[in-house]
Amino acid sequence: MPDNDICHMGRKVWLFSIVVAVVTFAVFSPTLYNDFVNWDDAAYIYKNRMIRSIDGQFIKWAFTSIVSGNWHPITMISHAVDYKLFGVNPAGHHLTSILIHSINSSLVFILSWKLMTLSLLRVEGSEKPWCENGQKSSIIVAALTTGLLFGIHPLHVESVAWAAERKDLLCALFFLLSLLSYLRYTRGGRGWLFYALSLLAFIAALLSKPMAVTLPVLLIIADIYPLRRWQGIRSVVLVEKLPFVLLSALSSIIAISTQSAGGAIGSLENYSILTRILIAARAYIFYLVKMVLPTGLAPYYPHQATVSLAGAPFLASLTLCIVITVLSFLLYKKYRMVAAAWAAYFIMLFPVSGIVQIGAQSAADRYTYLPSIAPFLLVGIVAGIVLKRLFKGRVLPAGITALVVISVIFAPLTIKQISVWQNSITLWSHEIALYPDNVPIAYTNRGIALGGLGKIDDATADFSRAIEIMPNHVLAYYNRAKAYSMQRRYNDAVTDLTIAIRLNSSYAGAYFNRGAAYANLGKYPEAITDFKRVISLEPNATEAYQNISKAYALMGDSKRAAEYSERARGR
Repeated sequence: MPDNDICHMGRKVWLFSIVVAVVTFAVFSPTLYNDFVNWDDAAYIYKNRMIRSIDGQFIKWAFTSIVSGNWHPITMISHAVDYKLFGVNPAGHHLTSILIHSINSSLVFILSWKLMTLSLLRVEGSEKPWCENGQKSSIIVAALTTGLLFGIHPLHVESVAWAAERKDLLCALFFLLSLLSYLRYTRGGRGWLFYALSLLAFIAALLSKPMAVTLPVLLIIADIYPLRRWQGIRSVVLVEKLPFVLLSALSSIIAISTQSAGGAIGSLENYSILTRILIAARAYIFYLVKMVLPTGLAPYYPHQATVSLAGAPFLASLTLCIVITVLSFLLYKKYRMVAAAWAAYFIMLFPVSGIVQIGAQSAADRYTYLPSIAPFLLVGIVAGIVLKRLFKGRVLPAGITALVVISVIFAPLTIKQISVWQNSITLWSHEIALYPDNVPIAYTNRGIALGGLGKIDDATADFSRAIEIMPNHVLAYYNRAKAYSMQRRYNDAVTDLTIAIRLNSSYAGAYFNRGAAYANLGKYPEAITDFKRVISLEPNATEAYQNISKAYALMGDSKRAAEYSERARGR
């Protein structure tokens, strides 16, 4: 589409895009006072020694290593840059996340404005773009509403306030840049330059998080509407998408293989096709409900009931999904933006909907980060139409009204949700308050945090509660044993560690701690056996060699003590 066929971004548009970013930053600024949490933050940041220097070895590691079941080199480079700037000061890491989220919110505003400008919605029978029908104020207010909803909605707190979720923000940043570059490419001029930029941004998005794999389908949806490029040049459009599709397929293969290696993907034996469809249907409706009523937000949503057509939530969700899809198709000619938005929402959420079952949770707030743009855009369109009529096309009062209403409704909820992520204890106490009998990892992680504060009795109680909920919870036995050892209850520690080893015979940490408990009980032969088992699992475990040396020395075997002391120095 030629440049002169659409409305150009004027000063008001740029001003409102900046307003969206500033408001987003202000609402999320309390995150700067939050600590790290003991849920992936250690693996990604404060216990990750690999990010402490940016050199050739680090770059090689970033592009060849799996972190917490994910391959995302750009995300790890981002964390390394933050470490270089801020060390392990959480405020600096949170600052970067807030800045990226603020930029993303501004980009969502710009994307919404462009999509609505390009969409030849029929206004009173006219075929002209909105802005040529006196609809420019509607577009700006609609885009402002969309950007603000994306920016300050409580559902997005998890992606921003959780330092380890930097991957969400980076993926969305490059995803949005890729989509915007593609829209510019379709307008001609230096089109192929923007096509190359779109492809490069897509690669960066995939290297941040594989959630971006849906972009090729999004581009095709945009070609159908609002770009209307599908008719007449279908073959050209498909050829354009081929590089995107190949990259998406490669990223999907890598993501599935890494998640499978970590045991995160459920098999068909555990999750049948019907079960996956029902879980996915519920997810689509669940997230829409949370967008409208963002209450009871949790870091971890457990499966609440047996998944079957007999379950009311699943049957109702599946029915609603079918009804919305059918209506979107039937009303396509009159309400094309609605159909395009539903299709975009459906596609963007698809990888994490439950069709490919990842992890034991039924849903996660972070999964809505990109998909939420589509329903927010529809809300924005309605707001734009209503406020245009109310203020007779005046942009400034309509925009201020949208800003005030959205901020009053959502900012307090978002700030409250940010406080949930203040530290590990507030996070897991919140989870326990919502699901006291369903999430053993919440008790285990809170117990670890309490133990770090020296509250050993409280920590022990949490580990015991986790075991009550999940009797084969290895991590709970392991950590309760550590707490028992700190209380000098070594026999209890040995009992728990023995159970942990029975559940996981390759758990080197459990053997090491049981060896230490045996040593404290004076059972040196048993301790030596356990420390040797540690060495068989981790040959470079220097401390295990040292402890064997000490045990032999206490047994009066100076020769073997000297042998293992020498071997420890050689590690």
